[in-house]
Amino acid sequence: MKTLIIASYDSFLTAGARLASRMEEHGVDVDVAVLRIKPNQVASRQMTEAACTRKVFDVSFDSLANPTFMGQYEGYVLSIDGPSCKRLFMRLSICSGYRPAILTLYPGLVFRFDYDGFSARAPSDLVWLNSQKDLEKYRALTSSLGKPDNGRNFGLATLLDEGAASEMVKCENRPSKTIVFFEQVVIPSSKADREILVRLLLDLAKKYSEHKILVKPRMKPKEKTIHKLKADLHIEKIFQRQKESIPSNIQITYQRAGSLLMNCDACLTISSTVAIEAIHRGVRPVIINDFGFHDDSGVPFFLGSGLISSLADIDVDKLAEPNPAWLSDHFTEVSCTAAPLLAEFMQLAKSARENHLPPIDVSPWLGSEQVLAELRSSYSDDDIALGWYRKPGKKLPIKVLSDIYQAFSGFFR
Repeated sequence: MKTLIIASYDSFLTAGARLASRMEEHGVDVDVAVLRIKPNQVASRQMTEAACTRKVFDVSFDSLANPTFMGQYEGYVLSIDGPSCKRLFMRLSICSGYRPAILTLYPGLVFRFDYDGFSARAPSDLVWLNSQKDLEKYRALTSSLGKPDNGRNFGLATLLDEGAASEMVKCENRPSKTIVFFEQVVIPSSKADREILVRLLLDLAKKYSEHKILVKPRMKPKEKTIHKLKADLHIEKIFQRQKESIPSNIQITYQRAGSLLMNCDACLTISSTVAIEAIHRGVRPVIINDFGFHDDSGVPFFLGSGLISSLADIDVDKLAEPNPAWLSDHFTEVSCTAAPLLAEFMQLAKSARENHLPPIDVSPWLGSEQVLAELRSSYSDDDIALGWYRKPGKKLPIKVLSDIYQAFSGFFR
């Protein structure tokens, strides 16, 4: 059996590569590819960290829907963003004949635009969700529309890391005096908020002068991820612009998140997926609420967890443990779910070769059959999938650049 795992950005590639290793343990022949969306979307450092020594090649939307290309594989695993899922499913929906079994997953927490993300992935044969809470929301959507229950509670694929503890360990056994703040690209997003964040971290370093305070940026300057960030708003640049002296116990680090979590006793973040990884590794996370509880911050995801605090109120000697009720709804141990759910997908993929699977149906997820038919008479698949037809003037420059890149992507490798 041969499966292709397709990733769009660095964190998606990390999840895909870790799943690839687990699938290979079950005897699956796995290829890993990066879906071409824009130039240099995964930097060489990100590629190395995410996929280690694994060989990764790039693919286009059109090639993934090509019958000859599809014929090489029994399964597709889509570790890609929602808009890219829509673009691919629009192409696959007009393909007849053989197609691989398709599985979609999330590489990170779902804390906003839940149903947009669900509907983008729903046309696949199986949808792996991160938690019981996400699964309940997803099933409410599919059942209300009379669609099959193809959702499963898998957990975060990033927790498949072989270096992770097989079970939670007590925080008392962790090295002391090391606190790591995991930054996010656009949380917060404004210049004012990001400058305040840096000053709050400096205050934390002064308050805990005997602790090492490490600040882990989401990416290096000039690297890319799914979120866009102006160069001057990179947290390292903001630190460099500080006029006051920087305490000697605080520093920027680009070590891998897993390595940092294995060597710290506190994980601070606003709403990064790393908070769940910290729980998995036995490190106590703190969710920073200094910038409010609006949906874009991601903090509401952690309501009821018992982990929320302002930076000023943190007491590193009395860090809370997650509320068990919240934890059961929002955390899934992949060591318990991986084997049965992989077996289900592998069986489905085998049947794809023996008994052709039905065509991909994007209705009603992207629109009714009638509306999609009418739109297709005037617009391209990408215009429909990304909603470009609704605001042609506003999106025209982005659309033109995307079309050029897709057409001449070979020159950007």
